[in-house]
Amino acid sequence: DLTPRSKKARGLLALLATGDNFCRSREWIQQKLWSTREDVQAKGSLRTDLQNLRKALGAARTILNTDRNDVWLAKDLVTTDLSGPANGADFLEGFGALDPDFDAWLAQRRGQNSGARGQILTRNADKGVVRIQCGPLAKAQGPHGALEKAIDDQVGKFLSEFIIGGQRVAGGDSSVLPDLVVQSSVERSDSGTALFVQIVDPSTDRLIHTALSSFTDLSQFLTQPDQFARFCWNAADWAMEELPSALGHDNALGHRTELVQGAFRDTLSFDGARMQAALTNVQLAQSQRSDGVFLVLQAWIMMSMIFEEFMPENADTLGEIRALIDRAEKMSPSNPLVSAISANLQAMLFEEFDGAFAAAQRSLKGNHNNFFALQALAGCYVRMGNMEKAYQMSLKCSQMARNSKFEAMSTIYHVLICLQANREDEAFRLSQHAAEIAPDYRAAQRSLIGVMGKRGDLAGAHAHANKLMTLEQGFNLDRFFRDPDYPVHTLRRTGLLAQAQTRLM
Repeated sequence: DLTPRSKKARGLLALLATGDNFCRSREWIQQKLWSTREDVQAKGSLRTDLQNLRKALGAARTILNTDRNDVWLAKDLVTTDLSGPANGADFLEGFGALDPDFDAWLAQRRGQNSGARGQILTRNADKGVVRIQCGPLAKAQGPHGALEKAIDDQVGKFLSEFIIGGQRVAGGDSSVLPDLVVQSSVERSDSGTALFVQIVDPSTDRLIHTALSSFTDLSQFLTQPDQFARFCWNAADWAMEELPSALGHDNALGHRTELVQGAFRDTLSFDGARMQAALTNVQLAQSQRSDGVFLVLQAWIMMSMIFEEFMPENADTLGEIRALIDRAEKMSPSNPLVSAISANLQAMLFEEFDGAFAAAQRSLKGNHNNFFALQALAGCYVRMGNMEKAYQMSLKCSQMARNSKFEAMSTIYHVLICLQANREDEAFRLSQHAAEIAPDYRAAQRSLIGVMGKRGDLAGAHAHANKLMTLEQGFNLDRFFRDPDYPVHTLRRTGLLAQAQTRLM
């Protein structure tokens, strides 16, 4: 048994064992194990725990390899039990309370490994209504304080926005058994505080999803709204991923949920064929049940395809998107998600900032942490010249989306805000992160060409240009710099493109 004594070293082993080819980047590991420390401190802590791990491995230390960017285990010398049959135990059972970001990752991994939950939620789901209770049933024992209620309510808001027909109801006694119950608990000890939230089917007591996060200082969680929002967003996002299996794929709601969540994943893959499949799947969901959310999601996917140059930005396409938005708002005038995505489209595609601002504000009245509305407001504040408020809104979005399927997209959006707010170092670091977690994301490669070119890192800029050539037929630096229609408008407006061009051309 060569298990290291250090809990962080054991966490590091778990991160490596679950990586592609047993490999993780140094920056990613630092974010998971030392998310609350400054970058210099996190780097030093990683070096120390790598030394501890090598010492624990003794003669087997050759399985651990590192370079300036990555840490990995020799895949020809290591096997794990992850590829074998499940034994009924949780992933890393009994392990946790290591770091807020590690604990969030751990909860997600446990959710991924939980498997199908069986056939549940058949009472109201097929009728098109899903009652989501925020808080435990009356029979539940134990205190339920203000923080628990706040978590229950926020997770319930996210779920009710994304579940078509979702209706949020308060916790407590009810004459009608709800379909989903969101119930959280806060456990305090001398070593810190653990937050735990469950999404449960009360008719069977089956867990749809669980999420855990730990803090040495609870005030850190309470005084930093982005951490609260991220915890609740990720709990709801992963619950939505698991809901189709829980409902059963032949259940109407389960099938629609699977179509929508798959559409989000496919759109955020930034692959042309998958983005087209996403559009088709949302159209299929709309054919099964007419709802404004499906219409506005079609418009959002089309905008994403335009930005990735998989769809032409011409009068016909823009007219179709505008018609989808209008139909969605007429069909679902009080739906906060429809208002939020509509605001996003108006700000990012049409640059109609007055309408976007009004739509975003309508959405935030129902949910002050609505991701799409906050992103739209950030763009509106840029237009107003209030760069500090734009930066704070965008930062909250990017922090909220960490560890979710929206991370790469929200990161690049924040990069563009950072460049306009004269925060180039932050933009550069985040562009590298986005390119790492989504290698096929063209926007990340474009940003890195511009920033690296401006900084004089010609080799790095050309490396990302070569990557774009593999992603984008007909790409070349001449088009990148000189074609006014090429989608690098923010880089051009900030003057960064002109500075990079003098070095690269």
